[in-house]
Amino acid sequence: MLVHEHLEYFSRAYRDSPCLIQGQHNITYGQLHLLISQYAQALQARGVVAHQRVAVLSENSIEQLIVFYACVRLGAVYLPLNFRLAAKELDYIVGDADATVLLVGSESLMPAVRAMACTNQLDVVVLAGEVKSQECSKSEFLQAGSGVQLLPLSVLEDDTVYQMYTSGTTGRPKGVMISHRQLVSFLSAYATMPPHRAEGTPHLAVAPLFHAAAFTLALAALSIGRPVVILPQFEPLKVLQSIETYRVSDTLLVPAMLHAVVAAAKQFTGDLSSLLSVTYGGSPISVSQLVDAVETLGCDFQQGFGMTEMVTGVIWLTPDDHRRALATQPELLRSCGRVAPFNQVKVVDPETRQDCPSGEVGEILLSGAQMMQGYWRLPEKTASALEGGWYHSGDAGYLDDDGYLYIKDRLKDMIVSGGENVYPAEVEAALVTHEGIADVAVIGEPDEKFGEAVVAVCVATEGQLPSDSALIDFCRDHIAGYKIPRKYRFVEALPRNAAGKVLKDQLRNA
Repeated sequence: MLVHEHLEYFSRAYRDSPCLIQGQHNITYGQLHLLISQYAQALQARGVVAHQRVAVLSENSIEQLIVFYACVRLGAVYLPLNFRLAAKELDYIVGDADATVLLVGSESLMPAVRAMACTNQLDVVVLAGEVKSQECSKSEFLQAGSGVQLLPLSVLEDDTVYQMYTSGTTGRPKGVMISHRQLVSFLSAYATMPPHRAEGTPHLAVAPLFHAAAFTLALAALSIGRPVVILPQFEPLKVLQSIETYRVSDTLLVPAMLHAVVAAAKQFTGDLSSLLSVTYGGSPISVSQLVDAVETLGCDFQQGFGMTEMVTGVIWLTPDDHRRALATQPELLRSCGRVAPFNQVKVVDPETRQDCPSGEVGEILLSGAQMMQGYWRLPEKTASALEGGWYHSGDAGYLDDDGYLYIKDRLKDMIVSGGENVYPAEVEAALVTHEGIADVAVIGEPDEKFGEAVVAVCVATEGQLPSDSALIDFCRDHIAGYKIPRKYRFVEALPRNAAGKVLKDQLRNA
């Protein structure tokens, strides 16, 4: 089955039912079907063919999802970009993917695009706002596709449907390739899991749609005929107002968002009774915060644990698990849940690769229908990550006798701050180019609001001692804002082992 096939059904059965809602813009399933064809014609008119990457840089919008399905219709590969990235970071991803068309959500994002070195080789379409020479407006884009005869679709279930970039410990982003089969497997698994959501009840998409979780949960709603309400940016009050106005039944919030929404809800006098469940994940949350959220919002909660390499959530702590935890088994809240249908999880000894018994900490391995095809043009990294037919997560944890997975620590050094993955190697690579920094190690520290805060431990160049504000300003030109350390500590030397590796545990415990 291909990803778009469910829409073929809903465009007929639910032709006049709401499908995508953004402010005053409301389109039905029937209208979505027509728009997908128009965008597919426009992309084909610009030379897009099957298997070609189409890049999209946008805040949350209806157009993002239309473009995704238009790519599916052509057999092209959807390439969502994080609009928070710096121009150099965007430049690398677009160039690595060999994308030739870039659709930009609004003119406000164009400064970063125009600063990209590869812009001259890109066909840039601006979907809202003014355009400059060599750029194409939305109206020009759609007009050029008018009357184009779409080529027959010639893709298979195992062809790539989208490619999302995730950073790594090497500091270079890697393109994760997900096939139709893998995405449909997630949609099928999610549809079978509680809580079961009624037809016609809206899902609220407020977390960034360039992230795997937000993107795939929006697709999950559309795959069973539910409308999706889209907020371009996160604002706690607008989240609450949208729940009341559109009678939203569920949404996804990273803990930093959840914390802000709960605080706002305590002052909100509107009707939130339609909200039945909140999915959270992406960074740690304390038991006290969760109890506060349950008491304030009065709905069910579920936690998802996953990664881009497994489409998204593959381990789930269900609403029933949460209810039992809050009633009699609080220790369950330390777990991230049990494995989703069509997938498997195991914990192995990192040295022997043998399965660990229940309760023994080892490396978490995942496998099954959602496991990625691999990393774009990185066969060695793919072989390493998928050794033995299992995805090696790099996370340490254990399984209990009932199959609940507990994350103990990270084998890798990734920092999760406000739901965003921050890889120290990227930040270190940027900071070490500053003339005042001779050596640097980046670590995460517990933070009540963001889960973890990014902290840089630096060795200053002799005779220099750059200020925090100067380093922050410097980083803005090299990395995304959420990756920039807000705390800087200066030491005489970084602790290293005999092999020269920085002993980050010593820095964390200092």
